[in-house]
Amino acid sequence: METAEPQDFAAQLPDAAPGDSLPPVMPEPAPLAILVPDRYLSPSEVDQKAAPLELAPLIYPEEAYLRRIGGKVMLRLFISETGSIDGIDILVADPPLMFDQAAVDAVMGSRFRAARLLSRPVKSVKTIWIQFDPLNDR
Repeated sequence: METAEPQDFAAQLPDAAPGDSLPPVMPEPAPLAILVPDRYLSPSEVDQKAAPLELAPLIYPEEAYLRRIGGKVMLRLFISETGSIDGIDILVADPPLMFDQAAVDAVMGSRFRAARLLSRPVKSVKTIWIQFDPLNDR
């Protein structure tokens, strides 16, 4: 059996001198993949914060309105990449339990624009206060 002698392929290329070697083959660069975390991002982690597009009416609890009781509720909203509300935590309620459900109902009936990171919609967390004032006609 006859063995082939190694050939200098570089010599077969135009303008190649004997002994020249081929340039190293570089792999094709991978497409730029923007990795967005699969978690709810804080306002400081996004380029554009989530914002309300359409607010549902705030329905004052009847007992509180008749007794002229005011209050406020602080909510933590978990907003999806489509702008829907995935969850709500009640952080502060003053007075306790008086306005919680009305605040949650108002937020759940609202529409939001999702937060954005690198021009892509992402999940985010937003903290808001909802004020209840029986003397303020809304």
